[in-house]
Parts: sequence; structure tokens; C-alpha cells
Amino acid sequence: MRVDETIHVLDAEAGSIPQQEEVSKKLIVIDRWGKILTVVAVLYLLGIAAAYVYSSFNDTSVKLG
Repeated sequence: MRVDETIHVLDAEAGSIPQQEEVSKKLIVIDRWGKILTVVAVLYLLGIAAAYVYSSFNDTSVKLG
């Protein structure tokens, strides 16, 4: 598959326009999933960091009684 990186707007290139619209829609979906997965990964890592800090705090705290 050959990648065409030019934007076709002339009447002579009208056959390429639907294909470019399809590729554009696919790239938008891929970009959206990338953003969603980035947010999920950051939240997951923040949860792990919070659990580690909580665990460290409980291990070093003074136990009464």
C-alpha cells in the first residue's frame, strides 16, 4: 500500500478524495484511542504510586499499644 501524503482538492483528483477521507477518519479514531489509553495509563500509575506511598507510610508509622 502506497501512502499518499498530499491533499487532493482538484476535480481531476476527485477519485482520491474519498480514500483520503476514510484514512482521515481512521487516524482520528486511532488518535482518540491513544489519548484514552494515555489517560488510563497515567491513572493506573497514580494508583500504584498512591498505594506505594500508603504502604510505606503504614510500615514506618509508630504503632501504639
